[in-house]
Amino acid sequence: MLNNSINKENKKTLVNFALSILSIFILPISFCFSIGFAIGALISLLVGILRTFGVNHIPLFVFSIEPPSYLSLPFALIVSLIFLAVAYISGSIFKKYLALLKAKDSELK
Repeated sequence: MLNNSINKENKKTLVNFALSILSIFILPISFCFSIGFAIGALISLLVGILRTFGVNHIPLFVFSIEPPSYLSLPFALIVSLIFLAVAYISGSIFKKYLALLKAKDSELK
C-alpha cells in the first residue's frame, strides 16, 4: 500500500516536471508566433496597398518573385491570409495548452 502511494506521488511529480519543462518552450514560442504572424499580416497588407497606389520603392519579394505594382494588393492579400492562418493556428495551440495546464492544475489539487 505504501509503495503504491509513492508511485502515485512520483507520477504526479514527473507530470508536473514534464509540463513545466514543456511550458518553457511551448508557451512563449506559440505566443510569439501568433503575435508575430498577425503583425506580419497587417504589414504585408499595408505594403500591398502602398505599392498598388504608387509607392514603388517598397520591395515586395516572396520566393524571389516581385509582382508588378498593379498585382501587389492581391499578392499581399494572399500572403496576409496565409500569415493570419498561421497566427490563428498558433494562437489556438497556445489556448489549448493553457487549458491543458489549468486542467492538470485543478486535477492535481
